[in-house]
Amino acid sequence: MRLNRRTALLLGAGASAGAVAAAFGHRAMARVRGADEPVAIRIEGRPIAAFDPRAPGDTRFGALTFRSGLVLTSRFEGFGRFSGLWRSPDGGAELVALTDNGMWLTARTVTEAGRIVGLAEARMAPILGLAGESLRHTRAYDTE
Repeated sequence: MRLNRRTALLLGAGASAGAVAAAFGHRAMARVRGADEPVAIRIEGRPIAAFDPRAPGDTRFGALTFRSGLVLTSRFEGFGRFSGLWRSPDGGAELVALTDNGMWLTARTVTEAGRIVGLAEARMAPILGLAGESLRHTRAYDTE
């Protein structure tokens, strides 16, 4: 390859693009937040009155029945982006949820008149790898 002005500019642009990609990749990893140890958190729950606000009386959707729903929020930085959920066989009093950024949530559901109205005893902690390291500090942080 002959080094001329055009080749030098292309190589420089390629190196710059690589540096920018590396910087943004590092920033994406830096956005993974949360605690490195299990921590109790507070979760606010705002009830969802209907599955479809345009037809609030509709509760049946094929074989499924809408019973209740919540919009959940928390000030804890690692809260949100959940992609996995397990509820206990006893009617779902306990739950475990996984986040997309290598954290897990455990909580107990609070119900009134058969409807979920909140979560209590909520705790979040990092998902650990085989060697005991927090996955959110590795390339395997995306647990989805």
